[in-house]
Amino acid sequence: MMESKKTPFGVLSLVLSLHAFPVVGLEAERETSKSSSPSDEITTSQASFERAMDGDPAALSREHLPKTGFGIKPFPLVFASPETSIGVGAGAVMTYREKDLDPHARPHSVSTMAAYTLNRQAMMVVQPTVYFWKRRIEARGDLIYRRWSSQFFGIGNKTHTADRENYVSNEWYFMPWAALRVWRGLRFGVSYTLRASSLVNWDTGGALDSMAAAGLTDGLRSGFGVIADWDSRDHAFFPTHGGWHRIQWTASRRGFGSDFTQNEWKLDFRQFFELAASHILALHWFSMIRSGELGLFDYIPVRIRGVFAGRYQDRVMTSLESEYRFPVWKRMGGALFFGFGSVGKRVRDLASASLHIAGGAGVRFALDPVEHINLRFDLGIGEGGVYPYLQIQEAF
Repeated sequence: MMESKKTPFGVLSLVLSLHAFPVVGLEAERETSKSSSPSDEITTSQASFERAMDGDPAALSREHLPKTGFGIKPFPLVFASPETSIGVGAGAVMTYREKDLDPHARPHSVSTMAAYTLNRQAMMVVQPTVYFWKRRIEARGDLIYRRWSSQFFGIGNKTHTADRENYVSNEWYFMPWAALRVWRGLRFGVSYTLRASSLVNWDTGGALDSMAAAGLTDGLRSGFGVIADWDSRDHAFFPTHGGWHRIQWTASRRGFGSDFTQNEWKLDFRQFFELAASHILALHWFSMIRSGELGLFDYIPVRIRGVFAGRYQDRVMTSLESEYRFPVWKRMGGALFFGFGSVGKRVRDLASASLHIAGGAGVRFALDPVEHINLRFDLGIGEGGVYPYLQIQEAF
């Protein structure tokens, strides 16, 4: 078993892509379809790393994309966060663009990435994306492997740092999905999720011993789902008005090969208001429910800036973040943000649950003023202290 190791608290969260290479993935959302992957919320303590590794060829600068035919571009990746410490990686984006395709439309692509952190965490990702029927149908398949070291504080809305247990896990994910645009920004889709997880090392003498003995640390999740989303934003990277709203339901059943019978609901609503020229109010409400048989890797954490990822987790989670974005000088901008969230065993428990509150301020530097791709530095202040974040693109 492993010895207890304390992850550095409040380490600078950094995601950098060298200027000589295109800005790829990181936190950028899709430029044409403006959609997020159903795999955005996979595990309980990897939020920063997921954002850093959410590859998306839409974030490539225009000059790096071939006009027609095949293209390939490598890129480096450097990042850090309280959950990962410092990490490095590399990857490549391979694209294919038809001869008569609109130059502003996204090409077919395959993204590949691999990274390793000082916390001895490793991750490999392969993400093919193809389009059909005049770009009305988007299909994507995410294949992910993680060997992950993390921390378990327990289950519930009132966990304690003294109960922290360290562990290492192996996790495989296969998540194909497809969505059809039926009218303007309205899309409907279907998805499949296959997750295999195993706990390979952990601190002894705590709650993880009991969960391992009960068979709640290893297993397979296999489920099908449906997706509905609406997108009325004016821009994918830096919206000034409109919204993006998604509802997703996934059912894992033993008949599908799953070791756990579960239902999962996910609600992700984002709305943007232009108060004055370049003064934006952004709101993000995110809620998630998992019912049925849950294992160690199925509990849902509070995820807002200023709260350590995985610090509070349970079957039901809801959070709300607001952010005021404003210009400062030339390429410089600023932001003030505030958020809160809580978890519970049931939905009705949220009505009486204590809120975990965090807020802060940040600055922005426009790496690409035309595409509104920003370098973001935020200081989030919450119950655990001050958390710096430095990443590409907005938090939502």
